Amino acid sequence: MDVVHELLAARYACALLRYSACEAHEDLAWRLDAFVFFLNRYQSDLMGLESEMFLRIAHIFELDRCNFDLLLKLLTSQKHEELFVAVVRSFAKQYKEQHGLEFCLIKSSHKLMDEQKKALCTFLEHASGKRIFYTTVVDRGLVAGIRVEGDSLIWEHSVSSQLRAIEQLQ
Repeated sequence: MDVVHELLAARYACALLRYSACEAHEDLAWRLDAFVFFLNRYQSDLMGLESEMFLRIAHIFELDRCNFDLLLKLLTSQKHEELFVAVVRSFAKQYKEQHGLEFCLIKSSHKLMDEQKKALCTFLEHASGKRIFYTTVVDRGLVAGIRVEGDSLIWEHSVSSQLRAIEQLQ
């Protein structure tokens, strides 16, 4: 999708977010992310589906309060149905930004203990000013250390990042 369509999708999403007035809710943010993942994963398979099917899928993800029915009516009336997935993607991103939510994948070279996870989460919340929700995985490629990847946050403190920095100096 080109830049013009992405900007248009972001404007539709902003208007929908203002209209929906969805309160900050961790569960809603998780369901929005899951819906976006589903739409991105199966986007080519979903091309040509009737609007009603998109609404049924949104209902399965319990996203009725997001008013995607109104969005689809508007997009259809303006002959922009192809923007639906991009608008939903932008809506989810703007929702999380508006409510200060950050979903992260924490990669570590070893299994983290609960108190280490809590300390890292506290550090990230303080540094970003957002509520952090995370999933952890072990990544042996880090050699030693931690890498955090979120929608708007990337932070790494690892031996592999230090080795990359040394390589760049040469």
